[in-house]
Amino acid sequence: MEQLSKSEKQIMDTFWNSPQPLPASDLLSACVGRTWKARSVFPLVKKLIEKGALAEVGCVRRGKTYARTFQPTFSRVEYWAEIIKQEDMDGDQLSELTDLLAQHKRSLDLA
Repeated sequence: MEQLSKSEKQIMDTFWNSPQPLPASDLLSACVGRTWKARSVFPLVKKLIEKGALAEVGCVRRGKTYARTFQPTFSRVEYWAEIIKQEDMDGDQLSELTDLLAQHKRSLDLA
């Protein structure tokens, strides 16, 4: 699995947070805080398909036309687990990472 660029991760976050497959055109409104234009989103979606991160899963009607819908081929957790595996960490580093994740989980439980 290839690492994703910052923009690709932001696109994937939108797909990971969506309860259903999305057409690329919906990304413009779904990516809160982003001012992307359609001409920049569509190449990112194409690149994510090439990387195997997104798959086309159907079509939805949009006005007089149909739009292809996409969904992730793996979860956010699966992505980060694979990235960590690629880092080739030793046992001590993995233990430290586990401790940091446990601390983060505790902070979420308190919130």
